[in-house]
Amino acid sequence: MDEQGFSNNQITTPSTPFRPRETRKLSGVGELFKESFRVCKDRIRTFLGVAVISILGYIVIAFMSIAGFLSLAFALSLGKWFIPILIAIILLLVLVFVELWPLLAIVYAVEGRKQRRGVKESLKKGWKKIHSLFWILLLQSILAELGFIIVLLMSIVSAPTLLFIPLLIAAAVWSLIVWTWFVLAIPILVAENLKGTVALVRSKQLLKGNWGSVFWRLFVMSIFIGGIAWLGGAAFGLVPYGYIPDGILNIFLLFFILTFLFLLYEDLKKIEIESILPGERSDTN
Repeated sequence: MDEQGFSNNQITTPSTPFRPRETRKLSGVGELFKESFRVCKDRIRTFLGVAVISILGYIVIAFMSIAGFLSLAFALSLGKWFIPILIAIILLLVLVFVELWPLLAIVYAVEGRKQRRGVKESLKKGWKKIHSLFWILLLQSILAELGFIIVLLMSIVSAPTLLFIPLLIAAAVWSLIVWTWFVLAIPILVAENLKGTVALVRSKQLLKGNWGSVFWRLFVMSIFIGGIAWLGGAAFGLVPYGYIPDGILNIFLLFFILTFLFLLYEDLKKIEIESILPGERSDTN
């Protein structure tokens, strides 16, 4: 090869040096709070519409409870023990639906905020996932409280008293770790349609490398919400029928909590997507 040919085929190097891509960081607490307030303000009419359905559900439960107590004495006088049991089961099922349905509807309203998803559509989507949410919460509770269950069993079998306090502390730490791992299970159920243990595992996977940052944000949010709830309860407790405004305050706090959690999920999801290298992304297509 001659000198001219070599010069025409030699590889040219870029004028600017290669810079590794910066890793996206989780949004700060203040930024998450600000965005959560903005979304709550924007979606407040939909949230309130969902809350009205929930309140109507509680009214139905109240009437069913009254009817159940009135029929209890009559059923017992006839020796029909199955009637009170049947009424209790029905009330429990209705309570589960009334508690979980609005939670899902609110999260669906946040997830579909760009499409301006309304009350009817949010409730419709949430209705189909009530059983999945119940199963997720049940699994989450069992795993989180597993440490306390072990401590309780050990106290029953007369374990050494000196071990009780350390085991109790270890159980509390385990509970905090597990609740943090699985805190995004509800947003994942809504956004990714993953259920049961798959949603829990996915939540833990999404927190990989950011557990401490997520825990800190959840801690600050919990202090903020707990402080407002405490101040509101103390203030409204001084006025007649203060439980009414206190209940309304708690509803608005619930709106904020669910919005905050979903925005936290979206932030972690963006970090996950942006951390995938171009070569790895092409393999998944």
